[in-house]
Amino acid sequence: MLRQIWLEHGDKSPEWRENTLVIDNLLWNIRPKVELDERKQLASVLPRMLQTLSLGMQRIALPEAGRAEFLDTCFVLQTAAMRGATAPAPAASESPETPATPQAASVVPVSSELRIGTQLLRISTLPARG
Repeated sequence: MLRQIWLEHGDKSPEWRENTLVIDNLLWNIRPKVELDERKQLASVLPRMLQTLSLGMQRIALPEAGRAEFLDTCFVLQTAAMRGATAPAPAASESPETPATPQAASVVPVSSELRIGTQLLRISTLPARG
């Protein structure tokens, strides 16, 4: 989704900022929440974040199975976070391919992974546009 937004609007656009904020919130909300205020904050940001994620998955035509797997994993991690614990993430399958667009054909992202305990973040870095 971020790749598509980057191609269409660039990394200075409001769409880019909104969607990278969702990623920041997603990473924050799977960390254990011990304090009541943190749990309240999680409950307040969760609906908007899930809505944005869902719209993004529709936008890139992510197959229903991929959507369900991602959202199920989020649910497990967020439930554990609300309880103040960490949960092991289910084994993730390879990332589904996104539909190619004529403009996207020449852009090749560089992929990397960040693992912290049982949590895995896959990162695709897009090269600077010329």
